[in-house]
Amino acid sequence: MRPSFKTTREGRRSFVAMLLVALAALNTGNNLIYLVLAMMASMVFLSLVLPAVNLRGLSFVLKPNGPVFARTPSKFRIEARNGKRLFPSYSIRFSISGSEARLPFIAAGRKAESGIAVSFPERGPFRAVWAGISSGFPFIFLSVSKKAPLEGEFPVYPEILDMDITALSHSGEERGAPSGRKGEEPDSVREYRPGDDTRRISWKLTARHRALMLKEPSPFDSEEKVIVLDGTGPPDGPAFERAVSIAATLASALIRKGARVGLVTAEGEVPCGAGTLHLYQMLERLAFARECLPWSARPRGGAILVCKGPRSELRGLDFKEVFDAERV
Repeated sequence: MRPSFKTTREGRRSFVAMLLVALAALNTGNNLIYLVLAMMASMVFLSLVLPAVNLRGLSFVLKPNGPVFARTPSKFRIEARNGKRLFPSYSIRFSISGSEARLPFIAAGRKAESGIAVSFPERGPFRAVWAGISSGFPFIFLSVSKKAPLEGEFPVYPEILDMDITALSHSGEERGAPSGRKGEEPDSVREYRPGDDTRRISWKLTARHRALMLKEPSPFDSEEKVIVLDGTGPPDGPAFERAVSIAATLASALIRKGARVGLVTAEGEVPCGAGTLHLYQMLERLAFARECLPWSARPRGGAILVCKGPRSELRGLDFKEVFDAERV
């Protein structure tokens, strides 16, 4: 894409100074002042030519340092490659989604890296896009900017919400309450009694209370849990996106509590499993979930239903829990 030019504060001052020198040269006819004017004009010319050359031949790859969640700042590495054979690039400013990084030097035919924190507004696949790059090299009289290809391929997982899933755990009801911990709920505790399972003793709480304290089992700790995401009903993009985030929050909290969790969507099923890798398999399925897809086969009852609203096609089935995105 063709570069665009913007005059900087320093550039405006230099243009005013050059105009004054030009007037002085015309009035006096002094050759030395003409030489100064010629030098200033050459600097302006170089400010027009060199920045465009400086930005030419650059390409970028965005590499995540970890899992990427929608509407959550995530850390990335920018790998910049200078495709020019002879000329290096200096003082490159890189911007995407309102975040900016700086690359002071990229040698000819080489690569350079920088870190950046980016927040994506939506879940789904990230593929090659255009990013903004700019530079004021060499005299910062003009700032030259253009679009450059930004490559990368990774999933943006649904947002993990701030909610207490204990408050939501009431069969046939939909309630929600904010929680200070993201994606998980606190355990209830009591004093140890003879015959209790010693594996559930909380040694941290025991030291705090100076008595053996036992973690009560969460309602999510026993048996396998299956989350069913239903996108049927009248189209409602915001409600469906919230339903997807609720499903992701439930899956994250249950996995962190040690439960075996499965996921069922209209696109397919992720069998029950445990652990971090299994959680990311479910989050990836949720990242690509689409609204209003028909069910080829109705999911079995006894699972946890997450739906957009009361007009879900699956509301009549026998589910242990129902999470309505319009009411949570």
